[in-house]
Amino acid sequence: MGADNAGHSDARDRAAERCPRCGYDLGGEIETWRDRCPIDGVCAECGLRFRWAELLNPALRRLPWLYEHARSLREGDPLELANTRAFLTTVARSLLPWSFWRNVRPHHKMAQKRLALFVFMLFLAVSALHWIIFAGARLILEQIQLFNIGGGLVSIKTILESLFNAALYPFGMEWDVLSGFSRQKLDPSPLIVFLAYAYFTLFCALIALCAPSFWRSARTLPRHIVRITAYSLTLPVLAYLIFTTASAWVWTSEHYGARRTPAWWQYQTWITPDELLQVAITVFFAVFIWQMIFWWFGFRRGLGMRRRDATLLTALCAFTGVLGSTTGFLYTAAL
Repeated sequence: MGADNAGHSDARDRAAERCPRCGYDLGGEIETWRDRCPIDGVCAECGLRFRWAELLNPALRRLPWLYEHARSLREGDPLELANTRAFLTTVARSLLPWSFWRNVRPHHKMAQKRLALFVFMLFLAVSALHWIIFAGARLILEQIQLFNIGGGLVSIKTILESLFNAALYPFGMEWDVLSGFSRQKLDPSPLIVFLAYAYFTLFCALIALCAPSFWRSARTLPRHIVRITAYSLTLPVLAYLIFTTASAWVWTSEHYGARRTPAWWQYQTWITPDELLQVAITVFFAVFIWQMIFWWFGFRRGLGMRRRDATLLTALCAFTGVLGSTTGFLYTAAL
């Protein structure tokens, strides 16, 4: 079997004639073709097996659901529904690394600007969640307390004041016009935890970038490591939502609960703050395990490394990442 030769056209895509993993120039092999080309190929430099159609056919180098390949901001769609849908789809699919990296392969074109925008939106979500959750916890618990104190009657003025102060609460005690617990400093632990994930990811990326000098099947272009690094941040952001919710609930409840006896807030919820905190701690360590799994599948399926090389490289990344994140966590917490 064979395929029509696309290598001798006048408008050859030289970038597509390189190994998708290591960037080795395959143009010399293409020059040996005559009327037809082979279906499969093997890179002489890194040993990657691929299909020539995946390199030479532009349509096969794009994934419609991947945020990197979503429609450009200049292609119409004033509501940007396509980009929003692609962003949410990419986040959802990346939560299953074995499926995600089976579809996202080295031959898929990398859009660096879109990938940077994806990471920016993740960090923007972290900042927004930190504000929304703490402000929401402040507003809900304050309204419950005012409702109990007022015998079920809360004036419009009180509600408006609560909305105003809840909006300002996450920004610091100096902006709060009401007295009481809200003048306490905001609990920084959720952001510190997210920084620990960021430290882990950073050290994993640094080790992965150094790997090509050690293993043949690990020889890869830096942009592929950047792609794995970017998508490995999705679950930490979602886990941050759980941890911030737990922290906000415990932090706010402790201050409000201290103002009345018995602690009324313990009887208003299906889970106590201590139980919620235990869930958050479990999630904290589970995310690190998930990140190791994500990197392994990124190496093994996403880049096509040999199983042994992918396992050794993941173990080395995990060891260095845990060491780096622990050091960074302790340093940040001490500030």
